[in-house]
Amino acid sequence: MKECSNKRAFGGIYKCNIVDELFFYFSGHGHYDGSEFYYILSDYNSNKLRQTSLENSELDNLFRSLKPEKTIKIVDACNSGVGYIKDADNVGEYVKSTKDNFKTCYFMFSTQNDQGSYADTQLSYFTKSFLQAVCKHDARTIRYKDVVDYISDDFSGNARQKPLFAIQADFTDVFMDIPESIRTVIDSYMADQKSPEASGVQGAPQAHVLSLLQAVKNAAESYKDKAYIQRSLDGIKGIKVEAVLGKSVVELFEATPSTSSNSLDFPDAEVIGNWLNKDKSSPSLFAKATGEYRQVSRRVLKGGAGFSLSNLSSLFPNKDDDALYTTKIFSEWFVTGFSQTEEFSYVGMIVNLEPKYASLKRYTFYFVPIFSRTKAVCFSRTVESIEEGFGKYKDSSKTKWFVGEVFLENEKDVGGYFREKLKEFGEYILSAIGKEFLDIDVDLTDSAANPLGD
Repeated sequence: MKECSNKRAFGGIYKCNIVDELFFYFSGHGHYDGSEFYYILSDYNSNKLRQTSLENSELDNLFRSLKPEKTIKIVDACNSGVGYIKDADNVGEYVKSTKDNFKTCYFMFSTQNDQGSYADTQLSYFTKSFLQAVCKHDARTIRYKDVVDYISDDFSGNARQKPLFAIQADFTDVFMDIPESIRTVIDSYMADQKSPEASGVQGAPQAHVLSLLQAVKNAAESYKDKAYIQRSLDGIKGIKVEAVLGKSVVELFEATPSTSSNSLDFPDAEVIGNWLNKDKSSPSLFAKATGEYRQVSRRVLKGGAGFSLSNLSSLFPNKDDDALYTTKIFSEWFVTGFSQTEEFSYVGMIVNLEPKYASLKRYTFYFVPIFSRTKAVCFSRTVESIEEGFGKYKDSSKTKWFVGEVFLENEKDVGGYFREKLKEFGEYILSAIGKEFLDIDVDLTDSAANPLGD
């Protein structure tokens, strides 16, 4: 990216020079994820956050490498009206971890907590206040402390936006001398700018209507329709599992892929259902937990014993004491599985590996992709079965569901993830067989080096 290459060039030019003062001013969009602040660049893509933005820690590392005597960082940004930093405790930790890396520093942020950084059609309020601090200052010399004081007073009555300042200095540092020519330029620029509060017009979050519309359009591109999801499912179904598993596995097993629309065909389906209940992103997924009410008995304290509150049960641990406890029946909801909230051609894939030799166990691979409009949450699991009668098998492994996320950038992305997990399934089987029969680790490159063809 052009911005990043310019940054590296900047560092190369000044790294060997003595830097008395470093002044950085950013006005634009930003994003804070709870641990890192990102400067949003002109080619920003929400699905490629780190590739199309600049991490604050990376910028700080660049600044720190220059070893400036004084660092001034001013960030006038928000994330499309959402707060730059959402939690007051995080603000303190974030700012402290940043400013402690510099000798003398003045950090100014246009907003904090869950507020937006606001603007009119011409200029952000914060930057406008910064210019007014210079223009309206009586003395010829203005300190950074004078700028901070002016902006603080300017926003003191603004409940929607409150700037944040972090200073590690003695407040005597001079920002600039103000010649009359500078005052004239600022006066001329500000002459026609009226505060929305003064004119009765409520300001909008810091983005022009056109750029806000474009941001919405850009985000909408990552939202897929039902036909897209169905094509992704068809693509998974069309994958030749023998080619993915490889020659070594196919020589030992008969691979039979199938699809199922019944979640109960998948072992421990309630695990996926419970995940859907607990995960914060699950409301946007086209699936929900299913279950049933069951009658359960519980021992509870008798009210007549003078202890009707259940939290007192810890004082009387012996629940077999009929003088204090009684048995009551309750109706409770139990998750038994999950179901799709949108109808697709199937719920998940099942790949059975029937052994060609009696000395082998049977293996089954399960794959359940649950879609939203922007991603697929993919559950995968391997089950090992032993023969307990002729043609009768019993699950013997205690494996768990593995979960992974795939963003929908290409119709083949979820299929690619399926291939990856299926290949791992084949490698796991070869490794298990090698240890059982040869007491060695099998060279797993064979399965990849001898494909049966796509």
